[in-house]
Amino acid sequence: MSRLFTNLLLVATISIGSGMIHTAYADGEKRTRAQAIEIAKKRSGEGRVLSVKKKVNNNGLSVFAVKIITDGRVKVYTVREFK
Repeated sequence: MSRLFTNLLLVATISIGSGMIHTAYADGEKRTRAQAIEIAKKRSGEGRVLSVKKKVNNNGLSVFAVKIITDGRVKVYTVREFK
């Protein structure tokens, strides 16, 4: 194969792959901050919310980090932004 063809094939593969990733996120329904808090509170057993931060985890997914105190213990619950 020629070098030009190989490069074009590589660019096409990357473009198709990144399009698939965006499609997967675009199809999912986005959660609100309030929904993330409710999910985390259910997981914790109805503790008190100390903070909520939106961040990107190690896998590149957008998540809400909800810090909750329950029975004197603080724990961070992560809730995906997209369902």
